[in-house]
Amino acid sequence: MRRGLGPEAFRDASKFQAASGHDFHNYTSYDDNEDLAEIELQRELAAEYLEWFPTKDEMDAKFGETWPSRVALMVKFGINGTDVIKVRLIHDLRRSGVNAKVLLSERLVLPRVGDIMIDILELLEMDGTVDIDLNTADFKDAFKQILANPEERKFMCGKGLKGWFCYRTLLFGLGSAPPLMGPHGSSGYEKHHCSCRHRSL
Repeated sequence: MRRGLGPEAFRDASKFQAASGHDFHNYTSYDDNEDLAEIELQRELAAEYLEWFPTKDEMDAKFGETWPSRVALMVKFGINGTDVIKVRLIHDLRRSGVNAKVLLSERLVLPRVGDIMIDILELLEMDGTVDIDLNTADFKDAFKQILANPEERKFMCGKGLKGWFCYRTLLFGLGSAPPLMGPHGSSGYEKHHCSCRHRSL
């Protein structure tokens, strides 16, 4: 099960955001909250989710020609509208052309409310005295708990205030991340090397 990522994804430069040059920039949401964005990137660096490079040339020297994506920032505020509760980096792998060649041979299918109700009723039919607890689990930095294949890291790059970065893990915005995450989340995952389902150029 592999992704097809061929040269045709990058031939039409007018369709996708330029991946190199001094004019490369992130989205306004990132620029307007640059301090918060850089703090989040530094947190991810400390967690060893990503690797920093002073220049794109140095990043390219390690991975071959890289394909950075622009980054947007989502900021969640508290009830008072000033306290920052959560910051999320959103990597636009669609605009950069990476996700255009992510071919999903399977999808993560979430249960419908009706399916859950049927399961509950079937459990009650088996034993009407059983107590049923419904719980949810939220994994911190979920996608970043799965390591990317080293040869595919060049497709998971970006630019920050202090240089360029390349992820060691999956990231938020990669089209194949949700179906890859599903089996790991359900099994109480450990960190695994996992293909992002790209085929190198």
